Amino acid sequence: MLGLVLTNPSPDFWVAVNPNVSNDYLEKELIAMGISPDAALNLGTAPYTQRVNPDTNLVEYKINPNWKNQPNVFITRVKGEDRVIIFNMEDPRAARMAATLKNLSTEQQSQVVAMLGTGEQYWQNTVKGYRQGTRWIASVNTQYNPAFGLYNLLRDMGGATLNLQSTVLKGKEKQVIFGGLTALKAIYKDMRMHRSGKLTKAEYEASQSEWGKVLAEFAMEGGKAGFSDLLHDAEDRSNALQKELENLGKKGTFKSSKKAIFGWLSDFNSSIENCIRVSAYKYAKEHALANGKTKEDARQEAAWMAKNLTVNFSKTGTKTKQFALLYAFFNASVQGSVRIAETLMENGRLSRAGKKIIGGSMLLGVMQAVMLAMAGFEDDEPPSWEQDKSLCIPYGNGRYLPIPMPLGYNIFPSFARRITQFAMSDDKNLGKASLGMASMIIDGFNPFGSGTFYQTLSPTLFDPLVALAENKDFTSSPISIEDLNSLDPTPGYSRAKANASAISVGLAYAVNLMSGGTEDTRGYFSPTGDAIDYLYGQATGGVGREVMKIGKTVSSFVTGEELASHNVPFVGRLLGNTKQKTAQMSKFYDTIKHLNEHQRALAGMEDREEDARYDKYLQDHPEADMAADGDKAYNQIKKLHKEKKEITKHGNLDKDDKDDIKAIDESILEIMVDFNQEIKDFKKESRK
Repeated sequence: MLGLVLTNPSPDFWVAVNPNVSNDYLEKELIAMGISPDAALNLGTAPYTQRVNPDTNLVEYKINPNWKNQPNVFITRVKGEDRVIIFNMEDPRAARMAATLKNLSTEQQSQVVAMLGTGEQYWQNTVKGYRQGTRWIASVNTQYNPAFGLYNLLRDMGGATLNLQSTVLKGKEKQVIFGGLTALKAIYKDMRMHRSGKLTKAEYEASQSEWGKVLAEFAMEGGKAGFSDLLHDAEDRSNALQKELENLGKKGTFKSSKKAIFGWLSDFNSSIENCIRVSAYKYAKEHALANGKTKEDARQEAAWMAKNLTVNFSKTGTKTKQFALLYAFFNASVQGSVRIAETLMENGRLSRAGKKIIGGSMLLGVMQAVMLAMAGFEDDEPPSWEQDKSLCIPYGNGRYLPIPMPLGYNIFPSFARRITQFAMSDDKNLGKASLGMASMIIDGFNPFGSGTFYQTLSPTLFDPLVALAENKDFTSSPISIEDLNSLDPTPGYSRAKANASAISVGLAYAVNLMSGGTEDTRGYFSPTGDAIDYLYGQATGGVGREVMKIGKTVSSFVTGEELASHNVPFVGRLLGNTKQKTAQMSKFYDTIKHLNEHQRALAGMEDREEDARYDKYLQDHPEADMAADGDKAYNQIKKLHKEKKEITKHGNLDKDDKDDIKAIDESILEIMVDFNQEIKDFKKESRK
């Protein structure tokens, strides 16, 4: 920092001072930089104080404490002598740089340690471990997630197209997007060559494609977005680099194999993350050069624009580290929201481009609502959470293609879609619709993550435990099928959903036995196979979930069971089907649960002889009268599941066994579909 100040003198921003040398001009300079005249006089004339060391009885000279106490003064040492950097408090950027430098060693965790008054090293290690855990969650869901790249590319294409409206490349959206897709292959190839390290620098530079050279130039200008930006601080970067150095040359080991796999995943996703940015850099540089900029200025301006085209992961706020310690994607969410504001607003008002974006987005939302209704989809088909995040394009018989919308911008089409669907729906529950609308808007800009209220407040590392305790995933859908009668508990392994992995169901069975249960009774601890699948997926991230999907695909092929579209490896997030068993099952069990809640409520009113309230409740919830039909359908399905269990119990399934399983699955699906439709028709008639 001192070298930077000395080689880039700028008294309006900063100045370097050697307190060992007389500075006649210093007092005036200090006053100009925001230090009070009294303090400036003291600093300029008496930079050192003296005291007698009681241990040595010698006079010691120490730099004046007033220097250190100034908010814009940063002190370092050169060859044992003090040097002082003073930042101009009148410049907001200089003031922030001073605050950042002076607070490098006073992070929040140190304050917590001081308050607790306990072992500092213990707490530092605890905080460090927690930080690494949070980073792991972020990495396995992005950098090392094989399915993340494609989904993120589609989202980035939409976000980049909109954000280009506030840049010099407005009107060149097609060039930038198609340029990025063209560059993708070359960028990936270059990253893989660079990682291999088999080429000399000269050979590497000679072998680079045109897009590869653009990428190299872009990276040299600091524009390249890397997942290393997820690292917390310089120490984390240093430790990561040290591990890389230690693993160099180690081949044939598990660590080297893991490194190769994770290295490939990182390059794959980094290529996708940077392809649109590299294309934007190329065209922005050409634009700057055409407008008379020097080559150096053109490169710097283009790199800055391209790096900030979507989310600039390396840009942070003063409190980001503290929040990022608890919430993995806090900074990305905040920076994304800021970028949206920069696109939509101009001089504190909605810009012309912002008006067009919002208007066009809301028209798109109306079109989606009409399109889904014309295709025969119900109000809750596809699920509201998916419609809020994606543009769902129907293509026949309950199937739809969910195209991810750029985060933040998605609230505008979703807002219009929800209003349109409410207007077309028979259900005019204004309170429910308003709550759903408010939740959608808050979720769009919430930096703490998605999910239920408690999951949102919970730090990232504890989210899975909170979700299991609530039995709700981030969409508020049940993770496991619950016992409908708490007085008649069943072992968890017996309540597996369709496509629960066989390994997890087997593990749930073993845990139930080891905790005192039997094949038919529940032990002290009896998780479901779905709960174990969920916990495994959260701990291992995208890689683990894709491995699990591959296992479910193989299992589906062996047993003949239907494979849910979302369990298709790698592309499952881009496939939707409201007619398949998993979708109908979720709706069926949710309905049964609500019917039982209605019955408990009515039974309580009946016991208390609250006749008026009883009648009013039935009027508001007429479907409560169908609880008996729900119990009948549930028992039929339960019986069919037992028959299926007997068939699959011994393994070695032949063709007849597979045909029987398929027939049972079709019967289960038919019962669920019929009951779901019956409930829907009953509600519709009751509202009339």
